[in-house]
Amino acid sequence: MASWVLAVCLLASATSVEHAGPEERRARKLYAEGLKAYGLGKFEEAAERYIEAFQAVPKPAFLFNAAQAYRLAGNPEKALEFYRSFLRLQPNAAILSEVERRINEMQTEIDQRAAKPPPDERIVVPAPDRVADRAVPITEPPPAPAPAAPRDRPARPIYKRWWFWAGIGAVSVATVAIVVVSSSGDDSVPEANYGHEAIF
Repeated sequence: MASWVLAVCLLASATSVEHAGPEERRARKLYAEGLKAYGLGKFEEAAERYIEAFQAVPKPAFLFNAAQAYRLAGNPEKALEFYRSFLRLQPNAAILSEVERRINEMQTEIDQRAAKPPPDERIVVPAPDRVADRAVPITEPPPAPAPAAPRDRPARPIYKRWWFWAGIGAVSVATVAIVVVSSSGDDSVPEANYGHEAIF
């Protein structure tokens, strides 16, 4: 609530200046943009606009509003930084007790985050007797076996092939036939006629 009080006071003081210089006009514009972003829940953007407004016109209220925006954005480190900056510039601020309370809150949150152990990434293997609690490991299916290369049959000996014995049989039959024919015929050799018939 105090941030809105400061915001309203800041806006009133900015609009009361009739002849504002260019830096004050820029700060007023940035403040309005920050207020709009704050209202829309864009707290990081709101904090940036408040800081830019402070750079144009160094009014401590801008730092308080930036701290509030960072706190709501979930950034306690930045919020703590700007609460402390505000307190350095406004040690006797009317909202001193609230600022100190916020500083303590942010410091506690930072300390708790630092003390929190990091998530344990070790793989816990259950006891062998706790079968029901054990997770089934997901493994890749085994690769399909490669197709076997066609194997050549071992060469059979030639005497175990059918055509070898068929050839042997044919040769045997031909030999017997020649012997029979040559032994039973006439032994005389016919005379060859090598003469030529007369053409004329």
